[in-house]
Amino acid sequence: MLTIQDSIEFVSKWILSKLVVRRRIRRVAVHPVCSAVKMGLTDKLTQVMKACSEEVVVPRDGGCCAFAGDRDSYFRN
Repeated sequence: MLTIQDSIEFVSKWILSKLVVRRRIRRVAVHPVCSAVKMGLTDKLTQVMKACSEEVVVPRDGGCCAFAGDRDSYFRN
């Protein structure tokens, strides 16, 4: 059986628990794209970034990037 996962989901599920961070950066800003928001991956993205940095900034009103917002339609079919 073939399972297709978004990269955020994959890293959160398979990589994060094995990740050894030797040096964390001070602050990182992330912009969850529309498809990640629609798939409910914002918290997982933040969790991955928290493992690599001391502070994670997620813009409250980041808006649409207008790049790949319809990507999640592939997962509904």
